[in-house]
Amino acid sequence: MSYVRNNLLSDEKIIVETELHYIIFAQTTCWLLLTLIFALIRSYHAASLLFFILAVIAGARAMIAYLQSEFAVTNMRVLIKSGLINVRYLEIMLRNVASVQVDQSLLGRLCGYGSVKICDNGQTCSLFRYIDNPFEFRKALQKEIDARYPAPQTTPQKQPSVEASNNESSAEPTQSEPSA
Repeated sequence: MSYVRNNLLSDEKIIVETELHYIIFAQTTCWLLLTLIFALIRSYHAASLLFFILAVIAGARAMIAYLQSEFAVTNMRVLIKSGLINVRYLEIMLRNVASVQVDQSLLGRLCGYGSVKICDNGQTCSLFRYIDNPFEFRKALQKEIDARYPAPQTTPQKQPSVEASNNESSAEPTQSEPSA
């Protein structure tokens, strides 16, 4: 995780790091299975070659995404980098994180991946898909925010007593006489 480590501020420490889940290689696996099936059928060698080329392209895309994505929570910020050619950077100070949402499909729950959506105080939201252990990432982020910026304690307002309000309403206003 070179981007995260190279961009730490002084006294900034990494709390949790995560990466993309291996499920991003599922499309590559499907193309390779189709390649194998069509390679075993003698009359479909051209289709087999096509599926192999698609598998190589999908595999290269998945590998680049996997190797070029970094997700970290520090004691000061959320740092995220994704992409190689179209690189996307996200750096949000913890005090500016408004919400963190995790979405998981059934397969995501079974395999341990999901989407993480982070919104800042300006209501700009960023969605990151196929994150490994998304709940661990969210939990570390929320724990760090709570540790650094505890919610203000609200003290319950003292309710006026019933007797005091009855006494105030029954009192007659007095008029003062002007002094001569």
